[in-house]
Amino acid sequence: DWLARDAVLADLTRSGPLATYQYEGRDYVLRAPLGMYMIPGLVGWLLGLKAAHFALLAQNTAMTGSVLYIMGSLSRGRPVVVIALFIFFGGLNVVPWIVSIVEGRLHGVSVEMPIYMENWSPYFTYSSHVVQMFYVPNHMTPGWWLAALALLRARDEISLGLMGALVAPMMFWSPLAVAVAPILLIYFAARTPWREVFCRHNWIAGFSAALFIPVVIYLLGAAETIPSAWTIAQGGFALAYLAFIAVEIPHAVVILCGWSLVERRDRGLFLLCLVLLLAIPAYSFGPFNDFAMRASIPALAVLAFLFANVFVGLDPVARPVLRLVAMAIIGLGCYSPIVLISGGFTRARFAISDCNFLSTWYEIDHATFSTNYLAPLDRSPAWLIRVDPARLPLQVEKRSCWPDHPEPDQIHHAPG
Repeated sequence: DWLARDAVLADLTRSGPLATYQYEGRDYVLRAPLGMYMIPGLVGWLLGLKAAHFALLAQNTAMTGSVLYIMGSLSRGRPVVVIALFIFFGGLNVVPWIVSIVEGRLHGVSVEMPIYMENWSPYFTYSSHVVQMFYVPNHMTPGWWLAALALLRARDEISLGLMGALVAPMMFWSPLAVAVAPILLIYFAARTPWREVFCRHNWIAGFSAALFIPVVIYLLGAAETIPSAWTIAQGGFALAYLAFIAVEIPHAVVILCGWSLVERRDRGLFLLCLVLLLAIPAYSFGPFNDFAMRASIPALAVLAFLFANVFVGLDPVARPVLRLVAMAIIGLGCYSPIVLISGGFTRARFAISDCNFLSTWYEIDHATFSTNYLAPLDRSPAWLIRVDPARLPLQVEKRSCWPDHPEPDQIHHAPG
């Protein structure tokens, strides 16, 4: 994932906020959610590429720490435990791989346990929180931010309008991660007295959110070129779906069994998030079903927070069975994140690449055009994107982007 993101940051560092490309005689523009890269890109434009990477690290660390602080402060007790459980939240992804290994041995086929265990299902993926933090912080940050705002709104700590105004800028980070925001806002609006919904404060907040409509137009440019489908209509969906739900969100069973430990103000939000997690797999958008991976992030974050809250409130004497079940879920769910973290210490490093995005895409896999990041320039509104004719578009560079990569064969299998 980071091979492509490093290239995006390099292009913003060298070209400013607008990067254009030329490939096979046609001009393209970098059309992607660039929110995570803008401030680091500005730092890089002023101080160089290394400074941009340090700025990116500092920015993402600060924003992740802020969300974790909110989650800890909203917990019903033992905030350190709640934060730890929140960080290591994830599905029981090791279980399908264990089943595959056992089946393989019974049939004389060798199956190895992979470092990345998330993609065991051929249809959809719900990413664990460690994967989100280290692989996709550009999606994780707005998704966790939306979850934190929803929990604050459930406690009347913020107004409905402020929640909407604070979510709107996150579209530029990841529109898919905040795709469920309208549903959450409608839910909270239904719970809010109409006099408060239409107060002057909310009108001002709504106007502030509307200022980001040009961002939506920018992101929707040539959106039909991105593959999409209803997975519910595909063969074998029902069995795969049931297995997926059982593996990825068994935490919901613990929450339902410990319903008395869930605060009343959180119950409606939990049920809504559970419905969303049950419904999201029915639709696929993006070459790797990005919709399931990203749109599920806020609901998974709410689920993780409430699961941790229920767990710390479970009396080991009064509810021993439920506590053991919860501990089993935690133990099995932690295995995959721990393997991923340990891999970061054991695998060899390689130098940061300054290749442009077009060169990076071409070296990763030029068989499939990257519609996630590149859109035809002539499909973009002229009033929104103005190209400096004096600046030459970036093209495929004839050089290796990662000459010291420790696993060159893996480059061509990167998810992008």
